[in-house]
Amino acid sequence: MRRSITLPLTLVLLVIMLTACALAQPGPTPAPTMPTQTPATSTATPVPTLTSEPTATQPAAPIVLPAPLYFLAPSDTAPQIWRIETDGVTRTQITQEAAGVNDFDVSASDGALAYVSGNALITTDGLGGNRSVVVQGPALALERDESYFVTEVTRPRWSPDGSRLAYGLNGVYVIEGAGGTPTALLPNDPIPAPGETMTQSVNLYWPHNWSPDGKRMLIDIGYYQSEGDLGVLDLTNNQLQALSSPQGYVCCAPSWSLDSQSIYYANSTPGMIPAGLWRTDVTTGDGVTLIDGIAKDAQLLAAQVQPASDGNLYYFYGVVKAPGEPSSTTPLAMYRAASDGVTDQTQLRRDAYVIGEALWASDGSGAVIVDAQAALEAGDYPPHGPLLYLKADGSPALPLAAEGRLPHWGK
Repeated sequence: MRRSITLPLTLVLLVIMLTACALAQPGPTPAPTMPTQTPATSTATPVPTLTSEPTATQPAAPIVLPAPLYFLAPSDTAPQIWRIETDGVTRTQITQEAAGVNDFDVSASDGALAYVSGNALITTDGLGGNRSVVVQGPALALERDESYFVTEVTRPRWSPDGSRLAYGLNGVYVIEGAGGTPTALLPNDPIPAPGETMTQSVNLYWPHNWSPDGKRMLIDIGYYQSEGDLGVLDLTNNQLQALSSPQGYVCCAPSWSLDSQSIYYANSTPGMIPAGLWRTDVTTGDGVTLIDGIAKDAQLLAAQVQPASDGNLYYFYGVVKAPGEPSSTTPLAMYRAASDGVTDQTQLRRDAYVIGEALWASDGSGAVIVDAQAALEAGDYPPHGPLLYLKADGSPALPLAAEGRLPHWGK
């Protein structure tokens, strides 16, 4: 189902589908041609000081998190990357970028960081040292317009082995983690000039994330002046497979199966698509419904689904009985079920939250959530709010930070 819509509504749909896709408003100026992506000389920065350091006389700090946690939160007025140690208390401000940080990723291999600041792709080690600008994008227009589709550096994504970085800049590119010459995987189609008749579809691409085996990449696709979608790029032959859902759109918060053969996704806010939980095969592109959100006298809401190493699916879930209507601020609780999403469905916690984001432990033992209730009620985007660690054993929620978003596990 594809309906012709204007560019602002396209971007609203992309925001709903893509957790970090940049919004853009149409402008009168045609987008420039592909800019030169300029590497820069590496520079070193001092390692930040921990805000709370144990001494030799103190007992070992308890381990409450499965790994160090990174997240984005304000420092003064600019967003920066922060780190919380496994004790859940010791906090470090990692970056000190004057322009702030727009997006980031953490290498699952060695904990290295990759982030965007000042329209540059920057890497550091896990504590912010050995800073290196690996790609410098061009100067951006002062006001966001269509030129951002071509000129903005976005979406840094480490490969599973930590050797390469995918990023967006007028399409999807990959570069070695140490820098060098980038390789184009999916360049954007040229955007028509003002007044020019569009004779064929114009596709815009951003990297979403790599498959666990590193052989595929989930791709966000924007259809210029139309709708958006998701696809999977086979990195062995550079072929893009479109993904389908029984509900039309593959949405929202997609996650890979551990065998890299499927994408799981769930929606808890009925609107352009109903609530539910689905799985799509990345080879055929065909999707199946696991939880039908439309039930007799109720709507079944699921969000932030994640396959875990124990073979189960973990997600947040809630039921809104008629005549009630779910919304973006409907609280959800933590659940577990078998791989089909419904067998042995078990509620793991009694507390419920408005889930802006969820970062699951790989074994399903808990999740860091962004409690986005206040932000969503105020109409703020992207969703942000207090960070809480919720253990699957039902123990009390652990407050981690008063404000944050984009949680990532580190090393």
